[in-house]
Amino acid sequence: MKANGVVLPAIVIVIDQFSNFREKTGGIYEDTLIQLSRNGVGYGIYLVMSAAGFGMMEIPNRIGDNVRTVISLEMGDKYQYSEVLHTLRVNVYPESGVKGRGLVIRDGEILEFQTALSMEAEDDYMRTERIAAACRQMSVKWNGRRARRIPEIPEDPVVAQFMELETTQRLLADDRHLPIGYNEENAAVYSVDLSSIFCYLVQGKARSGKTNVLRVLMQMAKQKGACTAAVDFDGALRGSAERLGVRYMNTLREIAEFWREFLPDIQARNAIHKEAQAEELTEEEIYERMSREKAYCLFIDDLVEFVKRVYQPADPEEDMKGFLENITEKGRMYHIFLFAGINQDKIADVVGYKLFDNIVRWKTGIHLGGNVSSQRLLDFEYIPFMEQGKIQKPGIGMLPAVEGEVKVRNIVIPLDRRKT
Repeated sequence: MKANGVVLPAIVIVIDQFSNFREKTGGIYEDTLIQLSRNGVGYGIYLVMSAAGFGMMEIPNRIGDNVRTVISLEMGDKYQYSEVLHTLRVNVYPESGVKGRGLVIRDGEILEFQTALSMEAEDDYMRTERIAAACRQMSVKWNGRRARRIPEIPEDPVVAQFMELETTQRLLADDRHLPIGYNEENAAVYSVDLSSIFCYLVQGKARSGKTNVLRVLMQMAKQKGACTAAVDFDGALRGSAERLGVRYMNTLREIAEFWREFLPDIQARNAIHKEAQAEELTEEEIYERMSREKAYCLFIDDLVEFVKRVYQPADPEEDMKGFLENITEKGRMYHIFLFAGINQDKIADVVGYKLFDNIVRWKTGIHLGGNVSSQRLLDFEYIPFMEQGKIQKPGIGMLPAVEGEVKVRNIVIPLDRRKT
């Protein structure tokens, strides 16, 4: 900062009633706070905490030992002042019974102080109301860039609101992310990383929210500029497809025609992919090369019904099972993505079909409705056995482990509906 001036803003993290914070969070952030208390100041990150003192039930000593500045309001007895101020000798004590009166060390000397109130008011409630009114007035007059808001999950999240988030817009602007909802743990925007998927399952029983997830993903793909198409046989995706200008198909003939039109592009992508492999590029490098091509995203509302119909064509012109078996086996890293809804209770009729096995073998996707013990397509072994049968309300998606790694567990999916 001395050399370059203030380039980045300071970050101030305020935790009121530290013991309550530890209880509510189960202590999961303690290691992070220890690191911040030790190294944060050097990076312009500051902790402001209130507590009844230091110790096992309040601010742990592992954090307290790193705290260099302490303001002590009135304590229970005079010996506590020495403990919280980190000093052996206290020669002055604050007047008792006076709110806001306390001790502070200034230039090595212990001084008594009186907290100043922000403004006059009859009581704390009225003071808070006056402060809030002043903040609202400043907010109305401010026309510059605003600070990033603290992430929160709305009570009834909808896609229109989700789309307005700065993080959502930033993710849509890159070459690989499809934002779909909120991380239930910290309200951060969660997105599907296209560089790590090919066939993506949206799994759950009836009325668990599968079709809504497909609609959200379809809208995000369209916003991203992908060539987007939707397939269903009962009209579940028709309304969203028409509203978004997405190609909609509900017959085998229409689907076969779609793939015939796309075939020259697939052949060209195959040549590019082979060239990248010959150069021994990494998967990340191959993805970057292929992402120069337009993304194709196909959305299938009911994978089981789709597979059954593909294997029972009424006309030779509609027979595409060989082609689809081939593309789902070898099409990864072609910048083609398939998103399929599936009810795990109905897969018995299609297990063993090569097309179905090709699609589900990637084991990437999202599960809705909870009770993950009732399915076998996605990996949820990281969830304790006693919790695997827990039911989730519609709209809560659970993410499987991918290659043994779990970064996020539950996602809150916004509802795809028009603004009213």
